[in-house]
Amino acid sequence: SEDTSQQVNGAYILKITATEVPQFKTSASDETMQVRTEVTVIVTDINDEIPTFRQTIYRCEVNENSQSNTPLSFIDDDVQNIVEDHDIGNNGTFRLFLDPQNDLFEIVPAVAVNEANFMVRVKNAKAIDYEEMKEINFTLFAREIDEPTRWG
Repeated sequence: SEDTSQQVNGAYILKITATEVPQFKTSASDETMQVRTEVTVIVTDINDEIPTFRQTIYRCEVNENSQSNTPLSFIDDDVQNIVEDHDIGNNGTFRLFLDPQNDLFEIVPAVAVNEANFMVRVKNAKAIDYEEMKEINFTLFAREIDEPTRWG
């Protein structure tokens, strides 16, 4: 028996053979009629995943005299600073941002496809003053770029 299909880059190629079976075979030399064709089935991705952070809470620290672009240090053990969306193409492309948006920090990368290690870094070093604020809370968001927009 021969394998009649194969998968190539998200598509299935089906090989179809139709054989005419005579109702009455008159001799061994009677030929059977056959026709062959191929059908290609392309499987497309549906947008069924949402961007997801590997952890629900991230805790970081930074010195008040840190320069701009200094990454914040994650202070919990075994931090997985990963966000992922396993859809294909635009369905798996997302933007990262902070809420509320502020002039103190930024998240990079701003845009990612499928999976990204992200970091939060100092944006405005002059505005970070320990005497003014000892703790800052914000939410990390990942939003798909395709419509309808889905959030994680």
